[in-house]
Amino acid sequence: MNITYAHEHVKLNLATPDKPNRILNDFEATVREFKKLKSLGVERMVDLTNMGMGRDVAFINKVALETGIKIAVATGYYKEPYFPAEVYNNDEHFLAKKMIAEITVGIEDTGIKAGVIGEIGSSLNVITPAEEKVFIAAAMVQVETGMPLITHTTLATKPLEQIALLKKYNVNLSQVVISHMDLSKSLSDIVKVLDTGVNIGFDTIGKLNYQPDETRAEYLKALCDKGYTSQIVMSVDITNNNALEKNGGIGYAYLIEKFLPLLDIKEADLNKILCENPDRIFARSFKNE
Repeated sequence: MNITYAHEHVKLNLATPDKPNRILNDFEATVREFKKLKSLGVERMVDLTNMGMGRDVAFINKVALETGIKIAVATGYYKEPYFPAEVYNNDEHFLAKKMIAEITVGIEDTGIKAGVIGEIGSSLNVITPAEEKVFIAAAMVQVETGMPLITHTTLATKPLEQIALLKKYNVNLSQVVISHMDLSKSLSDIVKVLDTGVNIGFDTIGKLNYQPDETRAEYLKALCDKGYTSQIVMSVDITNNNALEKNGGIGYAYLIEKFLPLLDIKEADLNKILCENPDRIFARSFKNE
C-alpha cells in the first residue's frame, strides 16, 4: 500500500517547566522506526512541526534521505503559549507573507519549501485573539497558494468555530483537515464537522489516556457506513521521545500493527483513508517527487 501518515512530528520541542519531556529528537531511533514503516507500506508523511515548535527541516530531510519516506514539512504557527514573539508583534498580513515565503522560496536558508500550512491551533474550548489572528493569516495563505491547511483542535473542541473562521476568508474547505477529531466524545459532533465539507484527522491513534482505541474503531465504522470515508485521514501524532518504541512507547508503527486489526471496515474504505484521501489532499505538498 502507498500509505501516508497525515499528522506527525519527526523532531519537536514543546518543553515547558511543567512538561519538560515534550521533546522528540532521537535521530537513530526515528530512522529505525521509519525504516520499519517503509517495510509496512508507508511511503509519505506530513510533518506538522512549525515555527515555535522546535522545527528542524534539515533534520527531517536527513531522516527522509536515510529511510526513503517522503516527508512534507510545514509553515505556520501552532497555538498559545507556543507562539514566537513575532505573532504578537505583527499583524496577519506580516504572518501570511512569511508563510508564503516559506512555501515559495524556502524555510530559512535550507532551500526546503513548506508543502503544508499547519498545524494551526486553538486552545481548549476557546480560540484566543492571537490564535484567531494566526487562523486569518493561514486562511490568506491557503487562498493565495492553494496549499492544504491542517488545524489543531485541543481535545476536539472548537472545530466548527475554526471552520467558520476559515470559511469567512474563502478557504477551500476540501483542502482543510481538522485534526484530532478522534478525541471527540460525540459521533454526532464529528458528523456535524464532516457535513461542512472539510476533512478530519483520526490522528491520535494509540493515545489511550484520551480515548480508547475501541471507541475510535467504532467511530470509524459508523462514519464509513454513513458515507464519510472520503473525508478521513489517519496518523498517530508522536510528540516525545518516550513514545518511541526504543523507550517502551507505542511507536509510529502502532497504527498499522495494533490499530488496523481492530477495524471492522471494508478494504476499499481503508485504502481511501490511508492512501487515496491523503493523495488528494496533499497532492501539491511533496515538492521533491
